[in-house]
Amino acid sequence: MATLLTFSDLPDTVILDIMEYLSPIDVYRAMHGINNRLDNIIRYGTTRINLSNIESKQDFDYHMEHILPDVTTSLRFLKAANNFLFDQEQGHSDSRQRPVMFGIIKKVQAKLKLATYEKLEELSLKNVNGTQLKLISDEIGNMFQLKRLTISFYGTTADFCASLLSNAVIRSKLTTLDLFLTDANASFPNIPSTHILPNLDHLTVNACIIGNAAVLCRMVPNIKYLSICIWNFPNQRPTNSTETFILTNLTYLKLKLDEVRWNFAENFLKQCGQNVKHLTFKASDDFVFIDATKWENLMTNHMKN
Repeated sequence: MATLLTFSDLPDTVILDIMEYLSPIDVYRAMHGINNRLDNIIRYGTTRINLSNIESKQDFDYHMEHILPDVTTSLRFLKAANNFLFDQEQGHSDSRQRPVMFGIIKKVQAKLKLATYEKLEELSLKNVNGTQLKLISDEIGNMFQLKRLTISFYGTTADFCASLLSNAVIRSKLTTLDLFLTDANASFPNIPSTHILPNLDHLTVNACIIGNAAVLCRMVPNIKYLSICIWNFPNQRPTNSTETFILTNLTYLKLKLDEVRWNFAENFLKQCGQNVKHLTFKASDDFVFIDATKWENLMTNHMKN
């Protein structure tokens, strides 16, 4: 007589392979609570949770109440973002959905003790503002196991300096920074030379003026990836100023210039482009940027990679 096998009879490795094709919430809703063996397997196999791609408040609450409290010994990667979620409107039988915005990162900080996740090596915070960053910074400071910290910051220049640059813990752990400044024309205040981001290797800046670009480059001496838009107001400093941009480890550069002249671009690329292997360049309003002779001279003598 043939032996009847059930899902629970499958080897641990096969169940773990199946989990690779499912989201954590699907795994927990389908398998959790059946028996202790399956509970242990799914707990062991749940190492990455992305709260930024959740679209319903119900799913977010399920993660917070059932999944995250269960994986304190196995979770290695956590991503949270302040995105819009969708919730069913109360009192409507047609199940229409309405967008609901609430501080997801603030809720994560309030409900979870991130330092208790003993294997959590990578934390990513998306669309975080200065207030939320200050709230969660103490928790980050206690995460001694953390190896990579990614922050996508949205706010003013002043908030960025106060909440991130003034925080020694975040500066030391930050490896990836996406910076969206809502007042890109505001100048950075005086920043101490000790306020550098020594482990940052990936920087994206939506827009900044020339002076701020120079300050940022001084703070990130070890970056390998830079995507930045540099612009200049007609009534601000001339673009022929000789700022210092030394990024010796830079290999990927995506540079966009707006109202900035060739002499600045040339100076920037001479200093930063020595080891660049991938360059994307875009500029506006100056035909000198299409001068092939200038580019040939620049790339032959200063960008040999």
